Amino acid sequence: MNNSYLSDMVEQAQATTERVTSSFGDLSGERLNWKPNARSWSVAQCLDHLITADKTYMIQLEAIAAGRKETSFWEDLSLFPRVWGALVRWGVHPDNRLRTRTATVLYPDSSDLPDTIVTDFARHVDELLKLIETTDGLDHTRVNLTSPLGRAVTYTLKDAVIIMITHLERHYRQARAVMELEEFPRA
Repeated sequence: MNNSYLSDMVEQAQATTERVTSSFGDLSGERLNWKPNARSWSVAQCLDHLITADKTYMIQLEAIAAGRKETSFWEDLSLFPRVWGALVRWGVHPDNRLRTRTATVLYPDSSDLPDTIVTDFARHVDELLKLIETTDGLDHTRVNLTSPLGRAVTYTLKDAVIIMITHLERHYRQARAVMELEEFPRA
């Protein structure tokens, strides 16, 4: 690969997808959608959130790969992408114990998701990785894009890929924590 970090990112995404499938693949729709209270997310909602968040990036990735992406004013400011990239990478990192507020636009669609969410998630990650690989001919440190968090939040394509992949692991861990609660319905 031209962007050497991509091999590690692909491996991480595939490993997380395998953990998601083995941890949640046999759960019923009722168990996937169970949540301890109205403010918490279910296992299914954690996975749906990842799909929803990634789709906002995928639109830009398709434009980048096709050479149709126009650079916005904010993306063109050299300091902003570096600062925002570091902040968002830290915010979504799985080892970051601080709760971060999710933008409303990235909330899960429903609290009653289909029992196919695990296979939908795995299929989604495969599509995402293929799309990321189509951008490998570009220097990921020189292409900037806009975050789904807002127009002024911009970072490099490399940061975006790292954010997406580490975000998968963060919410896998969140979903595991839901499943490990004492009151989680047992089979």
